[in-house]
Amino acid sequence: MLGIDLLALLETEPSGPGEPGNLREARVLQGAAHRIWRTVGTPFLGSRSFFGTHQQCAERARAGLGEQEYEECYEAGARLDVDAAVCRALDGGGSAEDPGPGPGPCSAPPAPAPAAVRHS
Repeated sequence: MLGIDLLALLETEPSGPGEPGNLREARVLQGAAHRIWRTVGTPFLGSRSFFGTHQQCAERARAGLGEQEYEECYEAGARLDVDAAVCRALDGGGSAEDPGPGPGPCSAPPAPAPAAVRHS
């Protein structure tokens, strides 16, 4: 679980200069990690240090996603079983633009597509 949370945080990092991180995928991985934590006991083993990684990721995702996207991605991750969550984390996740199979042998569904942009 800690590994998935750490990979979620890494997803928030830019892939190159001027490129955004994959905040949707980060949030999917956080939902998946949360589901696993619930099966083993106390989330983050009760450690503030371990929780810091999760919190930093959540803050970055919340800042870059709308509230609906933020919640939908988390819920999508929470629906993944352990095998799918691990495969997704190791495969580098899915792509909203390319819903086909991921690069590895155990592909998981892509992160939810971005919500439509609303203009006020």
